[in-house]
Amino acid sequence: MHYYSLDTNLVIPLINPHDHNRRLVLKVVKKEKNDGVICSSVIEETRIVLRKKSLSAIEKCLKKIRKIRDFENDFDRNAFLIEALKELSESNKELRDFYKLIFNKINEYLKENSIDELPSFLSEFVEQITRIVIQILKDNKLQIIGFNYSDINMWRRLIKISKTVDKIKFKDEHDKWIFYELASFANIEFTINCYTHDYEFSKKSNKSISVLEEKINYAPSTLRFTYVN
Repeated sequence: MHYYSLDTNLVIPLINPHDHNRRLVLKVVKKEKNDGVICSSVIEETRIVLRKKSLSAIEKCLKKIRKIRDFENDFDRNAFLIEALKELSESNKELRDFYKLIFNKINEYLKENSIDELPSFLSEFVEQITRIVIQILKDNKLQIIGFNYSDINMWRRLIKISKTVDKIKFKDEHDKWIFYELASFANIEFTINCYTHDYEFSKKSNKSISVLEEKINYAPSTLRFTYVN
């Protein structure tokens, strides 16, 4: 069976409709003829990134819009929100997509509610988007593959893989475990092509695969990482 998978940087745009990579991931999902799979390490990192960046964006948004009580009509309020979003986006491009997401929710909320309960509403919204990750993946026909901790053979395979490529330093623990998990799942009957928007991750992952093929006879074409831009 042939499958495709997505890295965290392409799962986030499925959750956040304002992400600048949304068209990119939808194009990947649409063109793929194979079934999709997502490993548990990607789901874990997705939830962490969603929570961390959403809360950071919310904190800065709430500080920026404290003066919104001064505006008596919707036109002035909306103009103020647009300008505030522009200023925040220019000051921190890393959070730009999350500012758009949060400002959209703020705008929707303030149409019918008082600003007094806005912090509570946004806090609940963060919990909501972290809860719906798996459902959105399933809606996009991506099957969840979790590491079977009771499978001794899979443990042995993972340990063997990790020891073989331990000299290759991934950017962080998330990248390392995403690679380990996918490499442990993939085999001759279960091939995976993982799409990523992280060039460094794709380069190091494919280098690791070459090492596995050389050192432990890891089957060629079992796993590959494709950088998309």
